[in-house]
Order: sequence, then structure tokens, then C-alpha cells
Amino acid sequence: MRKLMSSLLAISLVSTSSASLVACGKAKDPAKTFKTAYTAEISNWNTAYSASGEDSQFTASTNATLLGIDSYGRTYGDLVDPSSNPNYGSSDKSLASHPGSDKKVYQYKIRSNATWSNFKGKLVRNIEMNDFLNTARYVLNPQNGSAVYSLWASFIKGAEEYHDGLKDLIEEKGDSFSDEDLKKYEDDNLLKKVGIAVNDTDRTVTYTLQRDMPYFESLLTYHAFSPIPVEMLDINSNINTDYTKGLYSGEYIPTSHVKESSLILDKNQNYHLKDDVHVNRIRYTFLGKSDATTTRKLFEGGSLSSFGPSQADEEGFQKYVGDIANPKATDGLAMYTTSAGDYSSVINYFNFFNSDILNKKINDKNIALLKSRLFQLKSVREFFAKDINRSYYLKYATNLYDGANNKYSNYLRNAYVPDGMHSEEASQVEAGHSSGMNTSGKKGYVEYLSEQLKTSESVRSAEWATVNKAADGKGSAAEKFSYDWLKDGVDPFYVGSFNEEDMKAGKITDQQSKLIQAMLKDINADTNLKSYFKVSGSDGSLKIDTSVAKLPVNIIMTQQSGSQSEVRLQKMWDYFNAIPNNPFEVKLLYQNSYQDFLSLVRGGYQDFSGSSWSPDYDDPYSYVQTWETGEIYDQMYMHRGSLFISNNPDPKTNAVKVNGVNVTNVNQKDEMGEFVIKQESDLQQAMDPGVFVKGSSWALLEASRAYDAGIEKTDKTETSSDVNADKDKRYQGFAKAESSLMYENYLGLYYYKPFAGKSFTVSYNVPFVQSKVAYGLSANKFINFKLVDKLLTHEEIEYLRNEWETFTKEVSANPKSHQDTAAWKSS
Repeated sequence: MRKLMSSLLAISLVSTSSASLVACGKAKDPAKTFKTAYTAEISNWNTAYSASGEDSQFTASTNATLLGIDSYGRTYGDLVDPSSNPNYGSSDKSLASHPGSDKKVYQYKIRSNATWSNFKGKLVRNIEMNDFLNTARYVLNPQNGSAVYSLWASFIKGAEEYHDGLKDLIEEKGDSFSDEDLKKYEDDNLLKKVGIAVNDTDRTVTYTLQRDMPYFESLLTYHAFSPIPVEMLDINSNINTDYTKGLYSGEYIPTSHVKESSLILDKNQNYHLKDDVHVNRIRYTFLGKSDATTTRKLFEGGSLSSFGPSQADEEGFQKYVGDIANPKATDGLAMYTTSAGDYSSVINYFNFFNSDILNKKINDKNIALLKSRLFQLKSVREFFAKDINRSYYLKYATNLYDGANNKYSNYLRNAYVPDGMHSEEASQVEAGHSSGMNTSGKKGYVEYLSEQLKTSESVRSAEWATVNKAADGKGSAAEKFSYDWLKDGVDPFYVGSFNEEDMKAGKITDQQSKLIQAMLKDINADTNLKSYFKVSGSDGSLKIDTSVAKLPVNIIMTQQSGSQSEVRLQKMWDYFNAIPNNPFEVKLLYQNSYQDFLSLVRGGYQDFSGSSWSPDYDDPYSYVQTWETGEIYDQMYMHRGSLFISNNPDPKTNAVKVNGVNVTNVNQKDEMGEFVIKQESDLQQAMDPGVFVKGSSWALLEASRAYDAGIEKTDKTETSSDVNADKDKRYQGFAKAESSLMYENYLGLYYYKPFAGKSFTVSYNVPFVQSKVAYGLSANKFINFKLVDKLLTHEEIEYLRNEWETFTKEVSANPKSHQDTAAWKSS
């Protein structure tokens, strides 16, 4: 959802519900209060601005979306009235009507009782159709820097042209650009050029897409198209950051917020679906430091309404769960075999342009330049990818799930787009295979990825690990790049020893030695790098002078808790640091507060970062677009844009400055509309003592450009409702781009997915009522939550499970069944 979880590399895997014992805000909670926790502060309440998961964990409840997904996986209308599509039924499960039978046009009727309320719960006014236009005005104004702009640009007809036209006008006018100029541009262009229209009388909003995009409706379960009040358009107001200034349309209202302490959401009595809201208050308590044991004890002490037993808390896990294959019949314990976490991919990113490059302190600047030059070497990135034993760290959370003698963690993921994204083509892999997540019998994304990898000679000839088919490690080796070689829960990358004594002693394998020598050869070829590390020896036996200090690779962390997760993470990096002739020393830099952490990360001072992504909508493009140059992960973590791109050409010479160096051959814009370096000779101008490396920097730029062009072409040409043929080509195109970027060029490192195939929750909440869908915000909402005073028995929980499974099948066959909630009542 542009769900950006900045827990960077040490995402806590203990529990999503955890809290401290401090209670702030109102003195006494009302009946039916759900007590939970948060570990990341909200920074922006404006749903037309933010793409952050830290924000949407709260705004999912405070601001209504057009659509939602219920616990049966069915789309329902939140702001949208269920009467929008008169043909709704088994053959047409969309809530949209399509005027003129044009599949590019989506029209929705908005509920007449949808309202705005302030933080005190006072009704301010009804939601008007102009509020949907306000979202377009805000998102498409480049002055606002909306993080959801790319979604409008990707889907809505004319959105990008409108945005770029306004951007050109602002640049042309400069300081003289006024509110009157903005209003005139909006009046002249918004409704005429952008694919959005409203009708006040019928209370309809209509979106016209660039082309037929059958997955568009899934995007409306996210906030990018939700209405905003006119007050949000005031760029001089602090309404985005001060909850007391905002207006709210969702099931809850923020009534108290003390940063890094507590946040309270109270039921919105003016919410149009208030009859589906059964919990009166959500009390969040900020958790700065915690481990799995603390979480359990807080639940047992009454400070939490729910917790997830974790193997990191062995005593608690045995008390509540016991044997994973045959769990205890503990009161309140519910087991889930599906999770939105299965669609969450955590990836590690190199920072190619650390902000210290701009530091006036010459030593900090020079060290940052060296690291940037090193990260631009493909051999360095490959060294990281294949010498980090991910399983060593992740097994703290998955060992009990992995099976006896399995050296791999169940959490391992080797693709960005998860296997659950599948086309309509028949799978060549047996349906329901044991270790993958795609049990549909349809062709999953990982199959497409494996097919693409087999076609690349450079990938096939590289050093890769042997992946055993058998869980006990005794089976025969799987064929390289087969599905079994890439699926979740195996590691085709790590080529080192799994023996901890070997790792501790820095004992390396022949494959590791080859990778190290390839890296040192590239270092030796660069004058600055060779001089710093004092590389000696000949090809095949190169080494670094051990008296030279290693370059620190800094990973910015949140507050330290001393948890088992942190201990295992530190050891994983210690073993990486112990590798002979490794020029790097990875350091975990813990911060005193979450705000300190956020400031450093957003400021670009980290060298290596990990972040989790879940999709905005039901299509692989929601993942792969985030890696484009200048897109969200490049802006926040990789900073290739800072390395290669400038938007400020000299109007007389058309030259630009890249890293302070004039680059002249830029009289054309690239596909992204940016002025960029056009040929390798331009890089030579900034080669010494600058940031670029001969050959390697150009290869990095070319790989990035090829990826950007590849996914943009695929998105624009391989889309239609004829899902059989076109969806197959669409998946092929995205998989081809990902295989080149990650398996050939290692621009990021795959890490894990935070779901082991099973999860357990002990809760005072009735189970099986929350949406589990990965895209959108439905899984973050508390609608239809119900609390009980006494933990349900095992028998009661299993009855509810069976009922939910039965109802899910019935709803799938007939979406008009089980429409017994307020969501299905027309206003």
C-alpha cells in the first residue's frame, strides 16, 4: 500500500500486538476496548499524501476507503453504495458500473450518509462529490510531493500530463506562481483532461483509465483515491501532522495522541457503517523496546487484548501452543494458515549515494565516496548476496516450523513478487505443493521467474548454492532455476558453510573464495579503491592488507531491546564480517528513539536497509514499480536518482550538474521525463576523485534503465480483460525485468516473508472476522471486530472456523449470500 514498513532489517517478528505498561490518555477505557500496540509513529494523517505503512496502520481506521474486502475475500462498498452496480452477482462481482459498456470507465455511487467528523466526534458535514476532486487536486499538484501520485499516473487517463503541465507552469512562473495561477490551471484542465468526473445530483464519481485494467477495483481498497476535505489543500496548514486539525470519515476517530507513548481511536458515531463497528475504543501503546516474552506477559497481565505466541519465547510457546503439528486446545488460541504476511516481501537495499557524500567533513565525505564506489561494483553486490546466511538469523522465529535437520528457514523468500500472484495459465508445478504458497493449480509468479532465469547465460554461469529437495538435506540436488530452487523456504544464494564453528572461524568454501577474488580484482582495477585497501598479490590470490581499517557499513536500527532477534541478527553479521579479505564491517547502529531512527533513514545516512512491501492492488506491477529509478524505494533507500539524475539543466547550455560536475550531453529526456547522463564518457568527468567507477557505474545505470523501460513497456502493452493470453505475457515481462535486476545485477538482496505457513493468536477478539487479503487496507481495519469477556474455548473456535470456511465457499459461489452486515444496505 505503498505499505512501507521502515523497521529496516530487524523487523520484529515476535508479535504484531505488543505494548508497554504505561497507560496514557483518558483515565478509564469504556467497555469493549481493544488494547494493542504500535512500534512506529504516525507522521502524516493526509491519505492523499502518505504511502507509509506506519501511517496507514492508523488511517485505515480513521479514513474510509471507497471499497473494502471482507473476511470471505469479497469486495464490499465502504464509501460506495452497494446499489452502484445493478448487475452485481456471480457473473459480475464488481461494484462498478461501466457506462457505455466501456471497461476503461468505472462509475460508483457514493453513500448519502458518509460524513466528516472532527477529533471530538462532532459531525462537521457530509462528504460531497467535490471531496473526490480535492484528492485529485492534491495528488496531482507537484508542490505537494504526494507519495501516491505514481498510482494516479499509472492508472488515470491524463493524470500524468496534468501533473507535468502544472509542474512546467510552476517552474516557468518561479516565485511569482500564485494561488490564482493554480486555481486557473485547475479550472482549465482538471475536469477536461483528467479521467475523473463527479455528479452532485446522482452522487457518482467516475474514473476513466488509460486502458483496460481489470485489477483497478482492488486499488480502491487503498487510500490513494479516497476523498479529502478542502482543508487538506492548504499547504500552509499543519493539518497533515496535527490530528486535532483533521476531519475523519472512517469507523474511528483519533481522540488522543502522545508521541512515542499512546494513541487512542474512539468509535465514530457518525460513521456510515457504524452498526458494523462493535469495539468502542482501540487503545495503542507505543512499544520502544520489547521481546516475545514481554509481549506474552503484558497479555497475561491484562495490558493487551491479543498476542501471538512466538518460538522466541520458548516458555510461552510451549504453554499455549506446544507441538506445531498438533497444537494444544488452549482457550483463546486460533491457528491461521493464511496471512497477508505471505504477500509481504522484505528486501535489502544498498545506498548508492549516502548523504555523507555532501558532508563538509572531508573524512566522512571520503569514506562515503569509497562505499558508493564499492556498491557500484557488481562483484561487491554479489558478494553480499551470496555470503549472508539469512537462515541463521531467521531461524530464531521459524526453527520449530522448519522441520528437523532443515538448514533453511521457512521465512526465506527469493522473489519480490510472491508466488500467490498467479495467472490463469495451468501450472507445471503440482497444485498444492508442500513448500510453496501457490496452491491454486495456476501458474504462479515464481514459475515465470524460473523460466526467465534459465534463458540468461550470465546468470546460469554464476556461482550459486546447491538447493536440496529433501527437507533433511539428504535428497538429490534440484535443477538450477527450477521452481523448487526458487520457492520460499530454500536459499539458492548463500554459498558458505552452515556450520557455526566454520562461520565463526572465517572458514570459507571454494565458491566464497571465487566471489572474493572477483571482488578484489575489481577493487584492484580502481585506483582509489586499490590505494585505500592496499590490495596485493596476483589474480586468484589477491588479498587486502589486514592493517587497513575495514569500511563501516552502517545499518540504522530502532531502539535496542536485547531480544533474541537482535542477538541472532548481530551474529549473522559478525559471521559475515569474519570472512577473510572482506573489506566491510557491517555495524548495527541502535538509536535512542524512533524519531532519531526515522530522521537518519529518511535523511539518507544508512548504507544498507531492509524494508517490507505489500501490494496496493492485485497485480505484480504494484511490487515491481517500486524499484524504478526515482520511485519510492529508490528515493528512500537506493538513491540512484541522486547518483545519476538532475532536474535542473542550465537554460543556456542545457548542461546539468551531477554530483557537482557539469555533464553536457543531456539534450533529451529519458522515459521518466528526467534529464540524465546519456553516455559513459559523461561519467568520466566525475570519475576521479568523484563517485563513479569506470565501467561499473555505467553498467549500474544501464541495468536500471533497462529495468525501468522493461516494466513500463510490459505494463502499458500487456494489459486487458483477456486474462489468459495477456496476463501470461504480463507476468513474463515483469519476471524478465526482475530476473535481470536481482539475479544478474544484484541491485537488492532478497531477505524474507514474515509468515511461516502457520500462525497462532491468543485473543479476546472473535477469530475469522478480519480480512486476510494482502492488498489495500482491509486487513488493517477493525470493522466487524467483536470482543468477548472470556477467552473462547477450543471447541468454540473450531466451530467458528468451520462456519467461516463454509460461508467463504458459499460467498465465492454466490456473492449475494451472507449479506447480513450494514455494508450491504443502501443509504
